[in-house]
Amino acid sequence: MHRRLFFLWSGLIALAMGIVLLVSPTLAAQLFGVTPSTATDLLFRAMGATIVSTGVLNLLVRLHADSASLRAVLIFNIVSQVLNIAVDLFGVAAGTVAMSSMAPAQVVHLFILVGSWHYLRDLSRESADYEES
Repeated sequence: MHRRLFFLWSGLIALAMGIVLLVSPTLAAQLFGVTPSTATDLLFRAMGATIVSTGVLNLLVRLHADSASLRAVLIFNIVSQVLNIAVDLFGVAAGTVAMSSMAPAQVVHLFILVGSWHYLRDLSRESADYEES
C-alpha cells in the first residue's frame, strides 16, 4: 500500500470513529459494553474530539514528501496506538470491558501502528541511504 493511501485510510477511519464517539456517545458506550451516563458521554466525546483531530492530521500529511514533520506524525501515530492498546487491554484485564467489545478498535489500532512503523522505517532507510551518498 502506498504511504498516501495508508494516511488516507488512517485519517478516514479515525474521522469515522471519532465522529461516532463525538456525536453519539451513548451508542459508543453501548458498543463498548459500558453503561451510558452523563460522565461516559463526556469521556466519549473527549475521546472523539481527539480521534477526529488525529484523523485530520493524518489526512493533512497524506501528500507530504519525506520530512522531519512527517516523521513526527508517524511517531505520534505509533505512540498513540501503543498507549491506546495498553489502555484497552488494561480495561479488559480489569473486567471493565469485554475483549469482544474492544476487538474492532484493536484491529484499527494495529493497522495504524503497523503501518506507521513500516513507513517510519522506510523514512529512516531512505534518509540513511541519502546520508551515505
